[in-house]
Amino acid sequence: MPFADLDRNQVEESECSPEACRALWCAVIAEQLSMALRPRKVHGDNDVARARDWFGSRDFHTVCSLIGLDGHWVNSQIQIKIAEAADREANGVSLKGILPSQMMRARA
Repeated sequence: MPFADLDRNQVEESECSPEACRALWCAVIAEQLSMALRPRKVHGDNDVARARDWFGSRDFHTVCSLIGLDGHWVNSQIQIKIAEAADREANGVSLKGILPSQMMRARA
C-alpha cells in the first residue's frame, strides 16, 4: 500500500515544489524578523523576546540550511538590527511605517 493511501493528511514529497518550500521558510524568517524589529500592539513583550531569541537558535539555523543561507552570517546581521531596534525602543523612537526590508537596506 503506498504511503499516501495510509494517511490522506500526509503530503508526498514529490508534490512539493522546491521553490514553494523555500518561499515558505523565507516567510518564516521574514515574520520573525518583523516581530523582532517592529513589534505591533498585538505582540506582547514575551512574543517579541521569543522572536528575538529565535535568531541564532537551532531552529533558526535549520531554517537557514533549508533555504541555503549561511545561518551564522544571517544571524550576525540580524543581531545588529535587533540591537538597534532595542536601542530605539529604549529611547522611545517609533518605527511605525518603516518596513524591515527598508531597515535592512538602510544599514547596507
